[in-house]
Amino acid sequence: MGSQLFSLRYRIIISVVLIETIMLSIMVFSNASQVRQTHRDRLDQSAQIILQQFTATAGRYLFEVDYPSLQEYADNILAHDELTYLLVEDNNGNLITASGVLPIVEPLKVGMDDPRSNIHAVHSDVDLVGTRRGAVQLGFSTSTMDQAVASALQRGALIAGVEIAISIVAALLIGAYLTRNLTQLARFAKRYGDGERDLTVPIKGRDETGMVAHAFNEMMRRREIAERQRNESEARQVALRKELIHASRLGAMGQLSTQIAHEINQPLAATMNYLHAGRQLIANRTDGALEQIAEIFDKAIKQTERTAAIIGEIRGHLSKEDADMDAEDVNEIVLESVDLAMVGVPDSFITLDYKLATDLPLAVLNRTQIQQVVVNLVRNAVEAMAESETRQLKIETSQSDAETVEICIGDTGPGIAAEVADRLFQRFVSTKMTGVGIGLSISYAFIEAHGGRLKAVRNHDSGTTFKFTLPIAYAERGRNVA
Repeated sequence: MGSQLFSLRYRIIISVVLIETIMLSIMVFSNASQVRQTHRDRLDQSAQIILQQFTATAGRYLFEVDYPSLQEYADNILAHDELTYLLVEDNNGNLITASGVLPIVEPLKVGMDDPRSNIHAVHSDVDLVGTRRGAVQLGFSTSTMDQAVASALQRGALIAGVEIAISIVAALLIGAYLTRNLTQLARFAKRYGDGERDLTVPIKGRDETGMVAHAFNEMMRRREIAERQRNESEARQVALRKELIHASRLGAMGQLSTQIAHEINQPLAATMNYLHAGRQLIANRTDGALEQIAEIFDKAIKQTERTAAIIGEIRGHLSKEDADMDAEDVNEIVLESVDLAMVGVPDSFITLDYKLATDLPLAVLNRTQIQQVVVNLVRNAVEAMAESETRQLKIETSQSDAETVEICIGDTGPGIAAEVADRLFQRFVSTKMTGVGIGLSISYAFIEAHGGRLKAVRNHDSGTTFKFTLPIAYAERGRNVA
């Protein structure tokens, strides 16, 4: 974070300096160009005046062929500060006078460009009474102009340097102000992300950072309100689910009590009849009565054992459990339940095939009840495959939609008989040779109390797959369906 903030300040300074440098460079060079042009115009004007004066005087001396006077006059003219040299030729191009500092490399004639860059040359014909008498060329030094331009550049560079320094200081101050507020915003955002609440960013002002701080404070306030509402909604949902489970249990027990009484009355009535018959045989003491009494007692014992089995299975499935619901990891519960159901089953007897979703959201459930459902379904599947050549148990979890997760437990057994398929989840309907048919009905009641659905689907090849759904925890909703 620190390096990023420093980079932001650095970028602000670089941008300001770059813009200032470009603008000031344009201004400085434009001013220097203007100074150069002003001096050149002045030099041109001065050169033309001197050239006109010298041409008029030189014409008279040429006409009179008074070359010594011409030379003397030329020497006097050279006293001008900027005049470097002068040349005078007659009408035939012969050099008559050459005074001042001339080029060393080659002789210079009137009309030729001076090879030196710091010389400004002007030339003109010498006419007298309409007749050409010769030509004159004057060379003026541009040193004064060059010095003025250099001085203008130095002054401009100094002014530009001062302005850039002031801009850098201003950029530093502005950057520090902006990054200080951004740093404070980032610090509060991190604290909020770490779980702190009741935070208020103490940044005021009507600029953009103040607006961002205000928006951040408003976002945190609304987020806290939404979290409170969500927590209250979850609490209400949990309370409603507890009431639903309690009501479901009461209703189930009301229906179950009548069916249990009817189911238990049958073996009890048979036992009573066997005992009456035995007592009558004992009273009569007929031949072979002992063998008959022993047979009757065996039948009575079987009926009492059946009664005990009914009561035992009901007790195992309907023992009082804690109905509290929490957000739980479905994959973890499935793995624990399968391990519990497989106790006593040889590893070589069943092949377990797991297909558990890796990013499965948490589900709202009662851990003990769902474990009981999974254990019951797995044990039923293991018993159903007892006579099958291929014994493969498939366990799968997935997110079926945005509201629920789905657990599937499939086997490769013979499948569900057609005569019990429609009544599979009714009490005292069993798919096994032994058992009283309580497990699936209780599992169905548990899943229904959770707000889910339990169903059995016949596989295409062989066996049955039991599928049931559970609601996703409220905080986990909104995620993509797997």
